[in-house]
Amino acid sequence: MIVYVFKWMVETTARFPKVMYTFIQMLCIILFHVLGYRKRVIRQNLENAFPEKQKTQIRQIHHQYVQVIIKYISEAFMVFGDPNKDMKHTCIVHQNNDWNTCFLEPGSTIVMASHFGNWETNVVLLPEFSSKKVVGFYKPLQHKGFDRLLHLYRSRYGLKLVSIEQTFRYMAKHIHEDIAYIFLADQGPFNLNGAHWNQFLHQKTPWYNGAEKLARRLQLPVYYLSQAPISAQKPITEAGWYRLGVKLISTKTNITEEGEITEKYSRILEQEIQHAPQYWLWSHRRWKRAFAAPKEIRT
Repeated sequence: MIVYVFKWMVETTARFPKVMYTFIQMLCIILFHVLGYRKRVIRQNLENAFPEKQKTQIRQIHHQYVQVIIKYISEAFMVFGDPNKDMKHTCIVHQNNDWNTCFLEPGSTIVMASHFGNWETNVVLLPEFSSKKVVGFYKPLQHKGFDRLLHLYRSRYGLKLVSIEQTFRYMAKHIHEDIAYIFLADQGPFNLNGAHWNQFLHQKTPWYNGAEKLARRLQLPVYYLSQAPISAQKPITEAGWYRLGVKLISTKTNITEEGEITEKYSRILEQEIQHAPQYWLWSHRRWKRAFAAPKEIRT
């Protein structure tokens, strides 16, 4: 029952974007500022990532981050809310040679995305700009009803969803097809065995390296997906929320050094975050197991 209520709420509120935005804004202000949801996590992450910044600057980024979360949630309601509405106009694509090779020309590719920008809506809309099939890997929810609902929303514009447990099996089976595989690569790994470690935003950081291992094994080129917000003040009712683009990480993946692809990915992401920190997911406990870093990283 609760699943149908949630579905009705999303699709109904999306028809009244200004009212929806105000409602979400009120909820987020109560959640983050009144109840202090993950306040310590956000502040600690920001202070560790930017030791050169004053406390007033950290508080300002924190405040901006809450406004960005409001923006992200509102955009998701807009994209998921009306199945008959064309949301392609929300993204402007920087269509250069890398984009053409990644999404338009024959051959499969691996695309390493991040939580910088609205990963939920932008990845869902990617099939609108690709001549290839776009496949995203995800971890199914334990609640079957919400899992089916989330699957419905995320596949609404053509995104093919595959359980993360089936990643290699699916890619090996479809090796001769033209597919862009999307990996959200900046999540903290649960299993640290074999993780790639480095210094990222002044902190010892473990990285998933599954995308890199698959790229090397299957000899697929790897690209970084940039989701640059066009304007923090741009109303969600207007066109052009994000400028999508890709940056080549490696084409000769079978001869790269171990960790090279993941390292290049992390440095591109780090530059984006340093340029506009409010757009990254600071409420995520990204560094909770940094104590487990190898000795050469701890020094």
